[in-house]
Amino acid sequence: MATFDQLPADQRAIIELVLQRQQSYEDLSGMLGLSPARVKELAREALGQLSPRTYERVDPQWRDQLADYLLGQQTGPEATATRGHLKSSEPARAWSNSLLDALDPLYGDAARPEIPDGGGAAEAPVRRGRRERTPPAPRERAERASRPLTPQAESVVRRRRLIGGGIAAVVAAGLIALLVVVVTGGGDDKESGDKKSGTAAGNGQAVPLGQLVMRPVKGEKGEGQAVVVRAEGKNNMVVAARGLTPNERGRNKKGGTAYEVWLYNSPKDAKSIGAQVTDEQGNYQGAGPLPEGWEKYKYLDLTREPIDENESYSGEVVLRARLADVQPVDPAQAQQQQQPGGAQGQQAPPQGGQAPP
Repeated sequence: MATFDQLPADQRAIIELVLQRQQSYEDLSGMLGLSPARVKELAREALGQLSPRTYERVDPQWRDQLADYLLGQQTGPEATATRGHLKSSEPARAWSNSLLDALDPLYGDAARPEIPDGGGAAEAPVRRGRRERTPPAPRERAERASRPLTPQAESVVRRRRLIGGGIAAVVAAGLIALLVVVVTGGGDDKESGDKKSGTAAGNGQAVPLGQLVMRPVKGEKGEGQAVVVRAEGKNNMVVAARGLTPNERGRNKKGGTAYEVWLYNSPKDAKSIGAQVTDEQGNYQGAGPLPEGWEKYKYLDLTREPIDENESYSGEVVLRARLADVQPVDPAQAQQQQQPGGAQGQQAPPQGGQAPP
């Protein structure tokens, strides 16, 4: 049986954000750079670990619904059905009450979910009335977002968040797609490729300023491309890579791992741009804002980092590029790379990147 403090860092962050800020799985998906399904999976696994003995007694077909109900993720008929099951199932009530005790400090001033008494009417609560998932007013939403999180949860949010800082949607949807085409060598659908390129460069919202090839450091695998982009008056770095070792995920991984993008001079002079996880095939993509004076750094590094409270540079460099090697980007050439036979798009970055000093 795990206490809340013993849960993996990303699961603690999800539970805190759901209960203290009353956010939905969809809200957290954008904040943490995970799919809604993955956020939901991590939240449900966390509740199972907090009270495993009573959890095992619960009907498996109702475990997920009960977890969502206790985290305030149900409304209407769905919540009514869950309360009906609680009324008729002693194991469900035992697990739910155990979880409410374990998570009591996190609810704060918010009403706890209603746990009906098995011997009375469904409306007769053992605890305070359930929390309704009505859309919050703008002022209330702002107050929720400003509620402080524990340092551990804040750290996870910072490590998980890569796309942000005022980057236009075109950067995420357009230039990342363009970069993936460059890294993977393009596809056979010329019409589709033209549309992607046009989205990135043709609407005037973002301007690519320079590009870098990211090479694997000795002993590592993968290859990548980075582009410096000017969007909404700010400089941003867009990174795409393939062939990486997929990030560790799942139960008992202590939060797993992520890949983090750094501006690097030395272990004590490194600035994080943001972190993200790969897909199951080892493909990576994301974008983050560049700080003022980013040109003073020597390298752009992609490192492997544990998802934990430690925000320092790990030194586990996977891909590296010299910032002095930034090359101009020609949007017309980038479009040509997406077509069959585009020579530059067919070439893989050279191997044998420089090891970190």
